Amino acid sequence: MPRTAEPAIDLADALDAIAKVPTDSLDPVTVDALDTALRAITSLGNTGTAEWAVRNQPTISVVQYANLIGINRITAYEHVERGDIPSIKVGRRRRIPAAVIRRQLGIEDA
Repeated sequence: MPRTAEPAIDLADALDAIAKVPTDSLDPVTVDALDTALRAITSLGNTGTAEWAVRNQPTISVVQYANLIGINRITAYEHVERGDIPSIKVGRRRRIPAAVIRRQLGIEDA
């Protein structure tokens, strides 16, 4: 799995890779290790990370947006698809301009 310049994309790719591992033939120790890795990676995308991103990056991921405003990611993607939330398409991914989110949340631009 190649690394990108976007940590949020790398985290999403790591989560997808772990989710694809068939665990039915693995021993319990390995399954526990994968579960621990999954929880650790998921925690990196928590609200604190999203708050930092919205203040310090030009765009944030849809998942970070969902974490920031307290909705699930599927609902956030639906808002993006309907155009309720402005977004930028980068390859196959969608990014949300952080300035839009800062305005919505009443956070002043630096």
